[in-house]
Parts: sequence; structure tokens; C-alpha cells
Amino acid sequence: MTRNPVYYVLNLCRTLQYVQESAISSKREGGEWAASIVPRAYRDVIAGSLAVYRGERAEMAIDEERLLSFASYMLGEIGRQTIKDEELSE
Repeated sequence: MTRNPVYYVLNLCRTLQYVQESAISSKREGGEWAASIVPRAYRDVIAGSLAVYRGERAEMAIDEERLLSFASYMLGEIGRQTIKDEELSE
């Protein structure tokens, strides 16, 4: 994740959007969507990723620990939503 954080951050965002809303989105759209629903503590991770993706910055200024914490949070949310969907379909 730390080698190409923009790719991972924005793809986690669009994956969460897909499992929550069944919406297929671009990296930019997924990031913009997630920025409004994640805890405030992670909004800078998404904002930094979007800025790099849009070409507004050359690189992210987020440390590895924050990136891994964000990834852990997002994977947890994706997993919870997936389990919830499976329970509803039974």
C-alpha cells in the first residue's frame, strides 16, 4: 500500500461505495463519495490522494502508519457490509 498509496486509497473508496450502494465509480468519484462518509480522522488521507490523482500535488504527505490505519478501517467496513449483504440474502 505504501508504494502506490493513491491507487490503494482510491480503490478502497470505490470498493466501499460499490458494496454499500452497488455503484460502479471511477477512482475520483469513489474518493469524493468516501470523503463525505468516512470518519473525519481519515478525510485528509482521501483528500491527499485526490489531490495527487488530479495532478494538484506531486505526492502524498501522509505517513505509513496513517495509511495502514486507513486501509484497516476501510477493509473492516467493506467486510462488514459484505457480511451484512450475505446475511440479508439468506
